[in-house]
Amino acid sequence: RDIKPENILLQGGRPMVADFGIALAVSAAAGGRLTETGLSLGTPHYMSPEQATAEKEISARSDVYSLASVLYEMLTGNPPHTGASAQQLIMKIVTEEAAPVARLRKAVPPNVAAAVAKALEKLPADRFGSAKEFADALGNASFARAGDSSDRPQDGGTPRWQRRAFVLMTAVALIASVAAIWGWMRPPQVRPVARYHLVLPDSTPIFGASGRIAMSPDGFRLIYRSNAGDANTGGTLWVRERDNLGVTRLAGTAVAQSPFVSPNGEAVAYFANNAVWTIPVRGGAPVMIAAGTLGEYGGSWGADDMLFVSGDFSSPLMRVRATAGSVPEPFTRLDSTSNESGHANPESLPSGEGVLFVVRIGGYDTWEIAVADVKTGTHRRLTRGVYARYARSGHLLIVTASGALAAAPFDERSMRLTGAPVALEEKVGLRGFSRVADLAISEQGTLVYALDATSSGGEGGEPVWVERDGRAVPVAPGWTSEARFPSLSPDQRHLALSIADGNQNLDIWVRDLERGTTTKVTHDGAGNWRPSWLSDSRGLLYLSNRRRLGELFRRPLDGSDRDSLVLTLPSAISEAFTTADGEWLVYRVGANATADLYAKRLTGDPTPVPLATSEFQERSPEVSPDGRYLAYTSNETRRDEVYLRPFPRASDDKWLVSTAGGLNPLWSRDGKELFYRNASGDLVAVEVTSGTPPIGRQRVLFSALPYLFVPTHRSYDVTRDGSRFLMLRRVGDPAVPRVPLVVVENFFEELKAKVKK
Repeated sequence: RDIKPENILLQGGRPMVADFGIALAVSAAAGGRLTETGLSLGTPHYMSPEQATAEKEISARSDVYSLASVLYEMLTGNPPHTGASAQQLIMKIVTEEAAPVARLRKAVPPNVAAAVAKALEKLPADRFGSAKEFADALGNASFARAGDSSDRPQDGGTPRWQRRAFVLMTAVALIASVAAIWGWMRPPQVRPVARYHLVLPDSTPIFGASGRIAMSPDGFRLIYRSNAGDANTGGTLWVRERDNLGVTRLAGTAVAQSPFVSPNGEAVAYFANNAVWTIPVRGGAPVMIAAGTLGEYGGSWGADDMLFVSGDFSSPLMRVRATAGSVPEPFTRLDSTSNESGHANPESLPSGEGVLFVVRIGGYDTWEIAVADVKTGTHRRLTRGVYARYARSGHLLIVTASGALAAAPFDERSMRLTGAPVALEEKVGLRGFSRVADLAISEQGTLVYALDATSSGGEGGEPVWVERDGRAVPVAPGWTSEARFPSLSPDQRHLALSIADGNQNLDIWVRDLERGTTTKVTHDGAGNWRPSWLSDSRGLLYLSNRRRLGELFRRPLDGSDRDSLVLTLPSAISEAFTTADGEWLVYRVGANATADLYAKRLTGDPTPVPLATSEFQERSPEVSPDGRYLAYTSNETRRDEVYLRPFPRASDDKWLVSTAGGLNPLWSRDGKELFYRNASGDLVAVEVTSGTPPIGRQRVLFSALPYLFVPTHRSYDVTRDGSRFLMLRRVGDPAVPRVPLVVVENFFEELKAKVKK
């Protein structure tokens, strides 16, 4: 339907049709509005009469007409018909005969002139039935059209009375066609912007610490992560379709994180168990694409089935083909001269020439949006922001560090901003000091995002005492609902935790449990987290991102506010504590995908001792009070389980504690019990014996589902006598916090009105 000179390319002397865009416009352009108004498809100079009058049945003979129009122009220098306007041009196409080629160019062979004339007949039935017939006539020197002027059919032609009737009918059709063109050329009616909450079933709410939502390009499907039926691992993927009130589980996507959808909307990619996987969006068998140092900090499915994925949280972006067994290769490079410490949350541009992503600079206090060239991997920073998505209206959507949504005009070809960001009304929820956002926008302008996480429980909780039978009372009623990473001092007098403010900035607080007073220990909000007590209860160790990602600091509690740097490594430290005797520092290096456990003496030889450094994820280290055993979690069986091994000797001795999923081990203060959380979300107590292995009877104490759970680090503690636990109770839904979703229909209209290009 769009044969014209611009769409015919020459390669080595061979012509090729290079563009089928108009044919695709039937289903894509303006949501079908063009065909609804009756507008004909094609370029006016080369339209067949049936196209010009918007007939519903268009055959190959229409393309024969367009091809003849191109040949006519090649021979004479002009198309068969010309006009000052589209309306005038179409009138001539349906009512006037084209001037014979031989009249304009006498050198044209008679058979060529006759073939062109036949191919330009008004009625499709009078033309050649195929391009091959047209080509045969052009090459046949004896081809000629009969010149009989009677009403008898000539050369397969049509009687004159039918031709006259056709002209009368096309005149009527032309009026409708002109009206359709007028309607098409008028400014389109602005569609109203609509906002509403999207309600998901109570049984399958959104859940998780990393990316949790994705949307198909057409906006028809929302893919999200829920922990329904999988309380221990953080959940599986679910699909909500626009025409269905229910949701469907994508079976086989256990421990899935950060989903993203293929350009055709038929498949979903996600991270799980140190690998990237794909699965059909309608369900099927998951396929592992690649394994390696692949984190959960976002991915994007680009052109030519190329996946752009994050590494761990201190890595550049990687890319990998969306075929099983592919090997990831580096895509971007960290700019050390600018103190870049990580690249995350990629977004492939529709052109396939660039990838947007987030650059973390230093710790977690500075974030910028950047764009990388697909061919070279080189990148250029554009503006401040913690998350970005491209809108096909020609705008860049930017989430700021406070969660405010802004937009800036963006030229996809040059991959540059063409104006300053403009603040919008939306407030997007951010989670944790990593500032993870849930936001997606479709090709047609449907925006979906999650509200502020703190309004629905967020990642924090209320500190409570929980008895061994499950009864719970608050540590201090009404104190805080945003506490994280609790740690009781060895003398049981103080409780240390991280508390987030309204912008999800984390600082360390200490509560005197005897006096009921609370003191803020750090004040910069730059991600101060996971406190642990020194063995003498006189100071704290804690992780901070104030200088760079994951450094370990020491803070004495003598009121001096004198921090000292204890440990900094090329890779981020994720957990750290001292043993009960104060002799060893035990720590984890790397994020989920590259988690390894080490120890080093605080006096004497400082050489790090490997504790658990396999290709799997080793997390949550806990050393027994007598210093004999190390408890930790590992996913070496493709499921998190709790293990024991001798400490500090890295030997072949290793014993499985949990048998059907386990996380967050914790020793009792007397070393006679080991606690962990099982796959059902229960807190389990294990008797520690003097045998080999030292694992005795196990029993469930109570359900831990109402309490905050962090798979990568334990989020509870136990008193010296083991009679009660310090846990963080979720606020709101007792099982898991609900996250409100907002849908904005026709968001492009608002962008165009508020953000001028």
